Amino acid sequence: GRLNRLFVPDLPAAGKTASSAKLVSGEVIGDVPSRPFGDSSEYTWSPDGRSLVFSARKADAKEPWSTNFDLYLVGADGGAAKNLTASNPAWDTGAVFSADGKTLYYRAMKRPGFEADRFGLMELDLASGKAREIAPQWDRSASNIVLSADGKTIYTTTEDLGQQPLFGVDIASGKATRLIADGTVNSPTLAGKTFAFTRNTLK
Repeated sequence: GRLNRLFVPDLPAAGKTASSAKLVSGEVIGDVPSRPFGDSSEYTWSPDGRSLVFSARKADAKEPWSTNFDLYLVGADGGAAKNLTASNPAWDTGAVFSADGKTLYYRAMKRPGFEADRFGLMELDLASGKAREIAPQWDRSASNIVLSADGKTIYTTTEDLGQQPLFGVDIASGKATRLIADGTVNSPTLAGKTFAFTRNTLK
C-alpha cells in the first residue's frame, strides 16, 4: 500500500532546490497526515526546531474500525519515535507546544472506536509524562488549539447551539468564556494582541 509520510528537508540556498529529505515518521506505519481529512494540524515543530510531534493511527488490520490515533515525538533528524499517549486507546491529535517546549497541549477523545466522541483539551508535561484534562466539566468538543502569548489561555472553536463560536479556556481553572458568538468561526490565528479569523453567518 501507499502512505502519507512526514519528511524534513534542509532548506536549500537561494535559487536552489532541495535535493533530499529525511523521513521522520518511518518507524510508525501509518498516514501522516491521516486520510481522508487530515491536515497540517496533525504535526507540529517544537520551539527549538529539534523535534516534531505528529498524530498517527497504525495502518494494520484493525485500522478500518480504529479511532486510536496517538501522538509521537521524533527528532527532526529521524530516529526512534516515542509514543506520548499510548495509555489512551482513543483519538489524540492537534498538538501545540508551549513557548518553552516543556508542555504539550492537544485534543483527545476517551471512547475507543466512537468517532462522535467529544474532543477534550489536554495538557501533557513532557518531562514527567503526566497528562490532565483542562476543562473536564465543559460539555463541548474542541476543534482546534491556539495558545495565548502568555501561555495561560487556549482559544478554540466548537459547535454550540447551532453555531460555532470562539471560546477562550483558562488553562489553570478550565473556565470557558465565549468570545465571538455569532455564526461559524474558523481558522483563528493570533498575532500579538490581534485575532484573525473567518466567519460565516446567515447575514
